[in-house]
Amino acid sequence: MPNFKKSIEEVNSSIDKWLYLLNHAKDGKELPNFGSDIIQDAIERIKVENASDELLAAQEANMTTKEDYESWAIGLVINASEKAKAEGFAKGHDEGLVEGRAEGLVEGRAEGHAEGRAEGRAEGRKEGREEGAADERSAVALDMLADNEPIEKIVKYSHLSKEKVLELRNKQAKPTAR
Repeated sequence: MPNFKKSIEEVNSSIDKWLYLLNHAKDGKELPNFGSDIIQDAIERIKVENASDELLAAQEANMTTKEDYESWAIGLVINASEKAKAEGFAKGHDEGLVEGRAEGLVEGRAEGHAEGRAEGRAEGRKEGREEGAADERSAVALDMLADNEPIEKIVKYSHLSKEKVLELRNKQAKPTAR
């Protein structure tokens, strides 16, 4: 670019800016970016191209260290996340176990209570029917005793034992004290 001779103060157009940049890239001096991000990117590339091998090697080593640091930091975050997840799982499991046991105990008690009530009612009904049947048999036997029916006949029709019929006869014969 030997024909481009403008100084920095004379640069006005976009073409002038690029020509100035290209003309002075090898000077080793600080280049103006002219307020443009695109030109700034180009200046950064020029700096890399003009950099010495030692500077580039040092920067590469620095970048490797930075990459290693980032990998290490990410590893720490992942490990911490996994540890927190495991701790959270264990805590949640323990809490769930306690809550589950408590709920199971409450439900078990409620079910047991309901089953107990149902069984109690069934047993009560059964006992009531049995007592009612026994009272009915005793009433039949007492009526037959009042009619002076023979003991064997009373046993047959009342379905009571001979001892029970005799016991009823003895109670009937005794006057009740009032």
